[in-house]
Amino acid sequence: MNRKKSLRIRLIIAILLFPIMGFAQSTYYVSSSGNDANPGTESAPFGSIQKCIDKWNGIAQFTCACEGTFHEELVVDEGGPSPSLKNKITAWDTDKDGDLDDETFILDGENTRNIALQNLFGKKPDNIEISYLQFKNYFPDGGCGDDGELHFILMGCSGGTGCSDWWIHHCQFEDLGKKCNAGSHYIAIQPQNAPNLLIEDNYFKGIYAFVMRYIDGANIRFLNNYVEVQTTGLKGWGEKLDSMVISGNVFDCDGNGNPADTAGSACLGQNAINLSNNARYSLISNNVFYDCVQCIAYGTSEDYGFRDNHGHVIENNIIHRTEKVCNKYNSPIKLEDCSGYSLNTGDSMELRDMVFRNNVINYYGKPTTWNQGAAVEIMAGHPFDFASNFAFYNNSINGFRWAIHLDQCIIDKKLQPYQLDGLTLKNNIYSNIRDGFYMLNFDNTWDTVSPANIVSDYNAFYGKDYFGWQGIKTFSTWKSTLGFDTHSVWCLPKYKDSILLTLDSMDICAKDAGTPLTGFINDIDNDIRPQGSAWDIGADECKVEILSIVRSKNNFSKIKAYPNPTASLVYLEFDEKESIHLTFTDMFGHILKHEDNIQNARYTIDLSNYPLGFYLINCTNTLNEVQTIKLVKN
Repeated sequence: MNRKKSLRIRLIIAILLFPIMGFAQSTYYVSSSGNDANPGTESAPFGSIQKCIDKWNGIAQFTCACEGTFHEELVVDEGGPSPSLKNKITAWDTDKDGDLDDETFILDGENTRNIALQNLFGKKPDNIEISYLQFKNYFPDGGCGDDGELHFILMGCSGGTGCSDWWIHHCQFEDLGKKCNAGSHYIAIQPQNAPNLLIEDNYFKGIYAFVMRYIDGANIRFLNNYVEVQTTGLKGWGEKLDSMVISGNVFDCDGNGNPADTAGSACLGQNAINLSNNARYSLISNNVFYDCVQCIAYGTSEDYGFRDNHGHVIENNIIHRTEKVCNKYNSPIKLEDCSGYSLNTGDSMELRDMVFRNNVINYYGKPTTWNQGAAVEIMAGHPFDFASNFAFYNNSINGFRWAIHLDQCIIDKKLQPYQLDGLTLKNNIYSNIRDGFYMLNFDNTWDTVSPANIVSDYNAFYGKDYFGWQGIKTFSTWKSTLGFDTHSVWCLPKYKDSILLTLDSMDICAKDAGTPLTGFINDIDNDIRPQGSAWDIGADECKVEILSIVRSKNNFSKIKAYPNPTASLVYLEFDEKESIHLTFTDMFGHILKHEDNIQNARYTIDLSNYPLGFYLINCTNTLNEVQTIKLVKN
């Protein structure tokens, strides 16, 4: 048989076998004590993760099962054959118990490397899964202030269809650019053009950078993560950012956002979520925000805008603020509609069509005079006219200086004449508002006329009797002169919980002060409304799973927990032998253990069988005081 004929036969055989060979799963084993000269079997594993990744071909599915601590910068340029057949980098189940939570798989940059895992620009691998991996200790090449890249995961997927269907879950991201201020390219996960990306059940700690930036692509989901926000959180502005879901997360901020400022003299704009341009139809729901300088922000910019930022729903979030927030004037919620015409397309840029409902925004810090801002800041102004269509339904706002502040925009040093057009405020509870409810600029006026098409009704108000709207208005003149809130009430609600602002069953002030709203037949928990003689009012429908997370963390200080962090046992010590009720939960509020009437001065919890990450111990004493202790298993 001649050589050409032999090659043809082999090629035909390869084509016939392609469906079998192409989709057969191959698993290679990697150990930090292995050797790359080995075949990558369980008994003779590779010594580096990159050796396994280099086997990937984009046709067959591969799994890299890893154990140990590795010091590498990984490059991934080939993905799996389909979304259901992803190439995997995951922990090796060394004890074969079916549980990867108890394995050790660490990628440690030793503060000498600056990118843990990336695909090279021009390469766009799809269908990759990364799980049960602890990323830690990556640092800028040139030290803090270096303008270079710093990432745990860099998805450089711009152009074309991007990198689709990545799944990153049950990972721990810790110490990226430790003690640096966030540079523009200091980003834990950069998902640039990453449609269908799913990031869930991860723990972010010590991220002195953006947690995510340059977010772009359709159907990106950020779910059930615990994020300690040292500097800033999620920043999305990609021109294809459609239908992003941010849900079930805890954003635990330090109220400062400047890790390099040890003297405490500076205060950076610490954002938890900022979708500043181009986003459409995002859902931000069921999240908890602690002491973030800014929790949720939407905006527009002619510099980076390609289209309107619109169609969003922000619902059922719990926002808590104390005096720890360094900027006393900053609002936790900010809608900034201040652009002109796009420099990229020549079209007008607008922020419009948003529903904000069933959210709790609660300031309970001491002293109350520290807070000088509004719960919600809306800035609006354009060189053109349009309808904003912002709707605020069933929210509970408590303890702020102002409830809603409306301000004009300045573009190119010119105050913009066209203003907010279309704002609906219904079924909200505003309690303990110190200086006024609705504020029009800070001089009670607008440059031309007041914002148009404003509807405010069926709300409950309590606080200083002040409405700053083309002069000072009392509640009575606000109703009689301007015709707003004709069905609203003035009274202080009775709360069952002053932290979560759930209404007491004995409340006779606000509970039935609302009214049915068109388009919302069911409430947030899918219960058919109305539940009383009228519509429920305020954010009384928060998900049970996250409630325990927002309990006061410092009501009493009689309990010590050590060691913390821990890999196994944690000991609780009580200064007094009193009866303690204890609930042990994961970071999403799922109850893992419950004990009543603990009498001993010392109590032990074993974390050995639980995954790495963050846990909560809620302790209640006989005086009904609550202390929440945050544990970390490492």
